[in-house]
Amino acid sequence: DLRWSPLYTHGFDHYNVYRSPLSGGPQWEALSPWSERGHATLPAYSDFHAANGGRWRYRIGATVDGSEHFSTIREAGPRAENDEEYLESVQWATFMFSWQLAHPFSGLVETNGPLLGSHGNVGSHGLSLSSAPALIERGYVDRRAAADWVLRSLRFLYYHCDDYRGFLQHLINAYTGKSRTGFDTSETSFFIMGALVARQYFNGNSPAETEIRELGTRLYRRLDYPHMLSPEKGHERHLRWGFNPRKVDPNDPAADGWWGLIIGYHESSSSYLLGLGSPTYPLPVECWHDGWVKHAINGRKYYGYR
Repeated sequence: DLRWSPLYTHGFDHYNVYRSPLSGGPQWEALSPWSERGHATLPAYSDFHAANGGRWRYRIGATVDGSEHFSTIREAGPRAENDEEYLESVQWATFMFSWQLAHPFSGLVETNGPLLGSHGNVGSHGLSLSSAPALIERGYVDRRAAADWVLRSLRFLYYHCDDYRGFLQHLINAYTGKSRTGFDTSETSFFIMGALVARQYFNGNSPAETEIRELGTRLYRRLDYPHMLSPEKGHERHLRWGFNPRKVDPNDPAADGWWGLIIGYHESSSSYLLGLGSPTYPLPVECWHDGWVKHAINGRKYYGYR
């Protein structure tokens, strides 16, 4: 992994990382593509493309006001990581994504694509909240600073964002809390899992940690999971994926604003689990068996378990 001190300079746009073989003269190769963003804005890079055992030169280029400024040259040799080093690398990357890409106003983790910089991703933010304990315990971030970040985002989502029966929209304007993407059962469940992890971890008596627990509880308790069940015959125990009021057409019964059914073996089992455990609006246990379990059985055994 390559890491360097971040550049806090007005006009900074992105980093480029260059690599050259150690033998012979410099033959600088730009390491890309970075991501959907096209460029790197985080001060780290994992070089998985160089063969282990070799030696390379690396340098960083920082683009400021259209001009590129280069770091000093460093030598490094890629090698296979052991399990602990690999875990460290993954959790460091998680920290960089969760912490340094958190929106400065709302605290939400930003989304990729054309909405980068203006919108937060509710589901991704839940995953980032789940990573907060690891970031703190590994010493990447101070507990008080992390609590402030978590609390800022929970306040924003609870007080400033539209909801439908407690459910949030997938992509949210990180300044206004508004969106047109529809209220998403699955993405809200991803977020709630993170909020509950934060509620459990931040068990201190400070005002910030106390409020984290209070808001995490409120956000979960307001979710009306039974309302998200389908009324369609044969699907009464299946959760619907979401609802978009902007897609409702009173002149067309088929245009009711609802979309999709959460059925089968995939990531959204969390929606059923959270619904079953809801202290306020619980799902009947049959929803788990009908919406999830019977679609997840393949008859095979893994490590002796079916």
